Amino acid sequence: MTDADPLSGIVLPTRVRSHTEKHLARLGRAERAYEVHRALERAEGFVEGLDVCGALNPRTVEALYSLFDGVATVQLEALKDGSDTWQSEL
Repeated sequence: MTDADPLSGIVLPTRVRSHTEKHLARLGRAERAYEVHRALERAEGFVEGLDVCGALNPRTVEALYSLFDGVATVQLEALKDGSDTWQSEL
């Protein structure tokens, strides 16, 4: 695993970043496909709430959706292949 920051290049308020990191960690801890899907739904709901209340600009909202989707995809592939989590891809 590397020390790469999956949020590099995405500017977020401190509290939003903290919750985003929690959602990323939840995705990374998922050990079954249904857990990945549940974590992804929660993360997407979090982003949708930020979007609806106007807390972030559209580009940042899209970046978060893409990040969560990408992490979930890698995590599902890792689970299917029996390899480590998405974090080993960083």
